[in-house]
Amino acid sequence: MAEESDDSESKTEEPTEKRLEKAKEEGQILRSQDFSVAVTLFSFAALLYLISSATIETFRRLYQYNFILDAAVTRDAGLMIDKLAGSVAIVFPLVGLTCSLAVLGVLLGSSLFGGIGFSMKAAQPKLSRLNPLNGLKRMFGGTAVFELVKNILKTVLISLVTGLVLSFYVNALGTLSVLPVQQALSSAGSILVTATLLITGALFLIAMLDMSWQFFQHQKKLRMSLKDMKDEFKESDGQPEVKAQLRQRRREIAMNRMMMAIEKADVVITNPTHFAVALSYTPGTSEAPRVVARGADLTAARIRERAEQHQVPLFESPELARALYFSTKLDDMIPEALYHTVAEVIAYIFNIGTALALGQTLQRPRPVVPDGMRFDENGLPLED
Repeated sequence: MAEESDDSESKTEEPTEKRLEKAKEEGQILRSQDFSVAVTLFSFAALLYLISSATIETFRRLYQYNFILDAAVTRDAGLMIDKLAGSVAIVFPLVGLTCSLAVLGVLLGSSLFGGIGFSMKAAQPKLSRLNPLNGLKRMFGGTAVFELVKNILKTVLISLVTGLVLSFYVNALGTLSVLPVQQALSSAGSILVTATLLITGALFLIAMLDMSWQFFQHQKKLRMSLKDMKDEFKESDGQPEVKAQLRQRRREIAMNRMMMAIEKADVVITNPTHFAVALSYTPGTSEAPRVVARGADLTAARIRERAEQHQVPLFESPELARALYFSTKLDDMIPEALYHTVAEVIAYIFNIGTALALGQTLQRPRPVVPDGMRFDENGLPLED
């Protein structure tokens, strides 16, 4: 018992989505019987209101059919069965529609709170249910106290509503017996619909209370300890599909971060189509230019497009683009062997704006990639 208490106290974390899904598969589904009953009664009252004329006509036909006496029926059992079958045929459409609506009301109530689910595990017999100690815990536990209070409150509310309806319609009920059949049925139907709606309203109040309690109990039952969460994470992280999703997510985050960094780049050196490398340099510092974005093919196209959107200069130099792409990684500083070559390009980019403002023509440099830094499109070194 002490171990169970300690285990319960250690479960302080809210259940994860995976824990909730697993519980649902095992048949531990959030349910509120009071909510389902309230939805079903409301559906019945709405149906009764919508088809009130058809309901009145059905009862009128049933009344007329059964109160026309035929002496032959009393002497022939076959005719008596036919009479009973005729009565069933009159009320069957109405009864069938009402039963179908009741089933739909239960399904709707279940789907609105907790969802619809079926599990064979929940239907399997459990020996723990035969344990008398567990039975005593259920009888005197917090759930039993709540159910007792809820049922008392439900009885009081329904009694009050029923008493109010009877007191309000006491005169109308007293005159039903002297009214014509169709008018009496219409009045009785109106009283029934009103009473059902008022009782349904009271049941919805109880249902709100029950739903809150059921949700609290359900979450409490499925709470997890920190160890449970770590074990679940390890189990999930070990699955190939989860690893693939994590890798894909990391790639997406890295790509988005790289695309954002292009906005602050000073130049993008292109191949012009296969490779693109974005460089950033802060004048007056001892640091070499840094690679803030790099990519090939489709990624290179996205880098060029992003650079054009944010007016970052593009500088076409196939050899230099390949040299930077195959000799660096993201966030690396450029290799020392390319300092001079890249410095020519950056100096040109930094001075081109001033030259244009003064109306001068600035000669575009033709960067020469040093020996040992030249690569083909597959990343293989080219011979000097």
